Amino acid sequence: MLEKFDPEKASVDVLLFADSLDSIWYYESNIPGSTIYKKGLGAGFDQMSQEDYNEYLAEVEVKSPSDDRACFYVDQAQYYASHHTTRTLATYKLAHEIRKHGYTVQVVSHFWYHTEEDFKKIIDKFVGDNTLMVGFSTTFHSAYNPYAIIHSLYMPPGRQRQFKKWIHDNNPNTKLVSGGNPLDVETLLDPKYDGPYHDMDIINVGYADVTILEILQDMKEGIVWPTYTDKGSRLDIQNSTMSYCKEDAIQHGDEMPLELGRGCIFKCNFCNFGLIGKTKGTYTRNHMVIYDELKRNWEENGIYKYWILDDTFNEDNDKLEVIAQLKHDSNIPLELSAFLRLDLQNRLKQEQLLVDCGLFNPQYGIETLNPDSAVAIGKGWHPDEQMEYLWSIKNGVFKNVQLFSHFIVGLPDDSKESLEEMRRKLLDPKINPLDHLYVNYLYIKDITSGAWESAGEGHDGGGSAIDKDPEGFGYTFPNAHKNKMQSMARGAVAKYWRNKHGISFEGAQRFANKINHDFNESRGYRKFQPTSWHKIPKDAKQSQWMLKYWNNYWTDVMGISKHSRYNSVQWINEGEVTEFKPIAEYDWPGGVA
Repeated sequence: MLEKFDPEKASVDVLLFADSLDSIWYYESNIPGSTIYKKGLGAGFDQMSQEDYNEYLAEVEVKSPSDDRACFYVDQAQYYASHHTTRTLATYKLAHEIRKHGYTVQVVSHFWYHTEEDFKKIIDKFVGDNTLMVGFSTTFHSAYNPYAIIHSLYMPPGRQRQFKKWIHDNNPNTKLVSGGNPLDVETLLDPKYDGPYHDMDIINVGYADVTILEILQDMKEGIVWPTYTDKGSRLDIQNSTMSYCKEDAIQHGDEMPLELGRGCIFKCNFCNFGLIGKTKGTYTRNHMVIYDELKRNWEENGIYKYWILDDTFNEDNDKLEVIAQLKHDSNIPLELSAFLRLDLQNRLKQEQLLVDCGLFNPQYGIETLNPDSAVAIGKGWHPDEQMEYLWSIKNGVFKNVQLFSHFIVGLPDDSKESLEEMRRKLLDPKINPLDHLYVNYLYIKDITSGAWESAGEGHDGGGSAIDKDPEGFGYTFPNAHKNKMQSMARGAVAKYWRNKHGISFEGAQRFANKINHDFNESRGYRKFQPTSWHKIPKDAKQSQWMLKYWNNYWTDVMGISKHSRYNSVQWINEGEVTEFKPIAEYDWPGGVA
C-alpha cells in the first residue's frame, strides 16, 4: 500500500493507531478465525516464523485475491458500503483532548491492507526523540482477533511483536499503550498466550479520554502504572467538544463518528453495554456544542455524513430538533446512520423529524419475530405490528430511507419452529420491508472471570441480565470443558450454551449465518455485505473509487512534514465563545515551551 512513499520524518508526541470498522467485516467474512488462531493458540503467540508467515500470506491470497480487495457493495451500484471510509471516534477523540493540552498527535487509520514494511514506514516517520507513547485502539476488532493490537491482512498476531522493536529502535523510552479490548488484564497477559499485549507498558480499561491525560502527566513525573481505568466515563460529557485538524487527513466522502451522548436509558435483558439503564438526560452533550461541531465540520472539512454513536439516537425529540434546525439553517446535506428504538419512533411520532435530520440509514433492534422471546428480553411490542409499521413508513415518509434491523438467534423462548417461522418471514419480500438486515447469535458472558466489572457509580456494567442469571432464563452449559477453554482463550465468552427449547449455540450460529446468506442472495446483494450504506457516484467503478480514496488519504498522511500545536481551542456554548489555552510547563523534548 505504501510502496510509493519515501516519507519525511515528522515525529509526534503521541502516535495513535485507530481501530478500523471496515476490518471487522473483512475478518468476519473472509478470513476464518482458524487461519489466525491455528498458528496462535496451538503454539502460543510467540513471533511467527518466516516459514509459517509465508504460508499464512499464501492462504490470505486464496481467501481474498488481490484484485477483489478494494470494497464490497451492492452490485446494482446504487449504494456503497460506507464503513470502508468511516473513522472511529475513540482515537480522534483522544487526539482532540490531548491536543488541547499542547501535544502533537498523529492518528493513522485504514491500514487493513498494510504490510510489515508499511507499518515500519509509519513508525519511522512518526516516532522520534520526542515521542512519549504509541497507542493501539482495539475496541471493535478484538472480538474477532482478541490478541492482536492492530488489524491487518498481512500481519496476524504472531508477527505483531515486531512493533515494540521498531518503536524502540527509534526511541527506547517510548511507551506502548493499548485500550479498548473488552478482555480483562489478567486474561490478556495470561502467560499461556504470550503475545503482542505482553509488549504493552500500559493497558487502559474503559474510556480513555480522561485517563490518557493522567498517563501523560504520570510520564512527566516519571511514574507510570501498568493499568489505568475509567469504566464510568469521568469526562464532562455535557461540555465535551470534538474537532479535527489537517493532520487527520479528512477525505471527501468520509463518514465521521458523532457522539451526542453516552449510555442507554433502556436495559434489555441481553445487553451488556456500558452505562445501560442510565437516567434520561444524563451523559448527554450540550445541544449548542453539537450544533457548533456539525457547522464547523461542514465549513472546515466538508463533512456531511455521520455515524451516530448513541445507543438510542431517538430517546427524546430535543436533540433531533436541534439537528433538523441546523440542517435547515445551514443547508448541510446531512446523511445520518443511527441506532434507534422503533417503538419510540412510533410512539413519539418522529418520522418526519428524523427525515428532517437527514436520517438515511436507521438501524433498529427488532431482535426477534418471536413474540415470546421479545417479551423475555424486554421488548414487548409485537413483531408483526412492527413489520406493519415499517411497511407504512416505507410506503410513506421513509420511501428514500434504507431500513436496517438487527436480529438475535438463540433467545430464551426461541424454538426450532419459531426460528423457521422467523426465517420464512424475513426472506419473504411481501412480509419483510427491510432493505438490509443482520442476524447474530446470542453470546453469554462469563462474568465470574472478572472481565465485566462495574461501569461506574450508579450504573451497572457487570453484564446483561442473561449473563448474570443464565439458568434463570433457561440456559444450560452442556460442555463445561469447552467453555473453560473458551474463557481462557477469548476472555469471558461462554459459547457452548443450550436454551430450554434445545437450541444450541452452534445451531444458532449456523442458522444465523444461513439467514444472512439467503437474505443477501434473495435481494441480489454481494455475499459479504456491511451494515451501513451511502450513495456513490453513478460512474464509480467497483474498486477504483476506494483505491482513489485510500491513495488520497495516505498521500496526505505520509506527506506531513510538520505537526501543529494548538495555540488555543475555542468552542461555542449557547452563543458564548470559550477559549482554552494549552498547558505550557512540559520539560521533555517536544513539549510546549
